[in-house]
Amino acid sequence: MNFHNVLYQKKVQLILYFLLLFSCLINDIKAQNTYKVDSLYKIAAKSDTSAIRARIELFNYYSKSDIELGKSHLDSVNNNALLDKYKDIKSLLYEAYANYYIQKGRFDTASVYANQGLVLAQLVKDKALEAKSWRNIGVIACEQGDIEKGMKCYMKAKLLYKELGNKYGEAGMAVNLGGANAMVRKYKTAEAYIKEGLSYLTTTNEQRTIMRTYSMLADVLSKQKKFDEAISIIKLERDMAIQLKDLYQLTVIDQGLGGIYYNQGKQDSAQFYTSKALRAFKKYNFSQGIAQSSMNLAGSYYESEKYDSALVYIRQGISISREIGSMRQVTQGYHLLSKINEKLNDYKGAYEASQRYNFLNDSLIGSENRKRMDELALTFKTKEKEYENELLMEKDKLNSIKLKQQKYLISLLIAIVLVIITVTIIFFKQRKIKEKHKKLELEQKALRAQMNPHFIFNSLNSIHRMFIQGDIDIANDYIGDFGELLRTILENSGKSAIPLNDEINTIKLYLEIEKMRTEEMIEYNLNIDPTIDVYNCLVPPLIIQPFVENSIWHGILPAERKGKITIDITRKDKSTLKCIITDNGIGIEQSKKQKKTEEHKSKGMKITEDRLNLSNSVKAEELPTGGTKVTILIPLVND
Repeated sequence: MNFHNVLYQKKVQLILYFLLLFSCLINDIKAQNTYKVDSLYKIAAKSDTSAIRARIELFNYYSKSDIELGKSHLDSVNNNALLDKYKDIKSLLYEAYANYYIQKGRFDTASVYANQGLVLAQLVKDKALEAKSWRNIGVIACEQGDIEKGMKCYMKAKLLYKELGNKYGEAGMAVNLGGANAMVRKYKTAEAYIKEGLSYLTTTNEQRTIMRTYSMLADVLSKQKKFDEAISIIKLERDMAIQLKDLYQLTVIDQGLGGIYYNQGKQDSAQFYTSKALRAFKKYNFSQGIAQSSMNLAGSYYESEKYDSALVYIRQGISISREIGSMRQVTQGYHLLSKINEKLNDYKGAYEASQRYNFLNDSLIGSENRKRMDELALTFKTKEKEYENELLMEKDKLNSIKLKQQKYLISLLIAIVLVIITVTIIFFKQRKIKEKHKKLELEQKALRAQMNPHFIFNSLNSIHRMFIQGDIDIANDYIGDFGELLRTILENSGKSAIPLNDEINTIKLYLEIEKMRTEEMIEYNLNIDPTIDVYNCLVPPLIIQPFVENSIWHGILPAERKGKITIDITRKDKSTLKCIITDNGIGIEQSKKQKKTEEHKSKGMKITEDRLNLSNSVKAEELPTGGTKVTILIPLVND
């Protein structure tokens, strides 16, 4: 007694829960989908093919809530002139009509539309549309009792989806094959097919499809008395339905729970959930659901020995199933009707129902039919395997072609890289040759600058004058110093770097010759920073001399008085020396005025600056006291 009270309380709680859920969720569903529906209505108002597609989408949207409203959208474009031109869209429309009549249980009409859709799909060679048509024809055939034909259609659709690489469609056909096998009570095979489909479907976001598949799987598991697994599947399905606020699917779940409790022998629970589902299906005007729930309720009342109630519901189920053309459900109904009549002592009615059941059952799942279906399944599996092998061979062929293309591409890339490397090497070699040539030209210019024609001419005149005046010893010394200077200049001009000490000696030698030639009109001081290692610091040759020469010829000599030159060499940083040459000559401005009247222009300073290859490496400035100060930055050369 306590158990029944607890059960009654739970039923009341469930009823209150679902009443609250229904009242709260209807408005949420409408609000959530308003934007999508509004968008479809806007597109449907157009006058092109997109309007027809939008109407078909609106049918799909309303098919579970108000299927008649959905059908009105199909009817609004059924006579559209564009359908004659766009046969693929016409095929889509016929597929939608087929779905409508399947849901209404009018399988003969549904068959007409499905077959017309198939013809159009094959005409436009659209394999995706063809697969959908085969699916619809398979559903209709199974409901009309031709399970063998239904399985053939599902197999054709599955192979087409496999060819298209449409895993979703392929998974759907695996589920349908599972349903067909369940109809002929091959539950183990049915379970394998449904789980095959679920293995892919659960990786998608198609939650409503997953829920419908869960319903089928739970029913098949229940028929095999795997009740715990069936209940766990139903719980998953219920959670999804609540999350999606899918009231229709909650009704399907109630029907499924009723079936599970029936198979467990818990008839009170079975009747509670089945009655609830029946009321909802009547509300949705879903004939097939009404028929199936009526039969399920009749079966539960039969097990509870409530035969009069069972008789009412089984007659209702058979009548509706016959109206919609579902011979599968009619067959189930006659089997149960025979048993109910027998319990009510109506032996004539029991015999007639039994005869009808045997006739229909033989055509549905007789031993001969079951054998043909087994052979059909084996043939399909063989063809599917052959097709998979063909796909693998094609894939291997494509991979082989791709591998060859990759090899060609790699070879081409290697060739391009080699060409780039070769061109780069040639470029840098040419650049190096040009730089070497430029350096040689600069050195030759430096040599010519050192060998100033005026200096050579004046030196020879000085020697000649000394001999005439009888200063033979001085003339001999002069010739010796002059020859030594020429030899040093020629030797150093062929080198890229010389010790700083050699450069200093060259400058001293030059200054001594000029001092002798000008009859002691020049004094000089040479100051070297003691921290500089003059023997190991390497500098470019013939760097300082042109500036010293410039100070003498353009600064001191034009002043016509005794002049003084000071040379200071210090270290600027680790890699650079700083040389400052100071004279007390006429200065830069006065020198420029005199140079305008002279033909010779000293290029030594410009050449030296180019050789140093440093920005602002040479700076000349006029001293406030008169004279000129030249600062030279000399980069040290690595040994």
